[in-house]
Amino acid sequence: MAPSESSILRNFLLPPAPLPVALPFDQFKDLFPRSLQSNPKLQELYRELQNQRAIDIDDVKRNIEAEVKKGELQRREIIRARRKSQEAAVKELGQQELLKEAEVRKFGSAFS
Repeated sequence: MAPSESSILRNFLLPPAPLPVALPFDQFKDLFPRSLQSNPKLQELYRELQNQRAIDIDDVKRNIEAEVKKGELQRREIIRARRKSQEAAVKELGQQELLKEAEVRKFGSAFS
């Protein structure tokens, strides 16, 4: 089974793990100079980063769903356009057949 548009976008755009798994606080703290690693504001900064990341992930999820819906609408429009084009081609072919038949009759009546 081919992956869906939604699963492709989710796998590509969404992080594979929440922040505490991807970057535990101890590793986050190690990114700062030793003189700042014991600062209580660092914990607040980490929580704010977690919060901001959660907001961003929710925005990306909403955007993915909107894009998937837009893609479904586009697919339906393409199907309708193809169907309409095919119907027009069949109608045109039918008209050509009628013209050919009329010409055959006209040609045949010329010899009668």
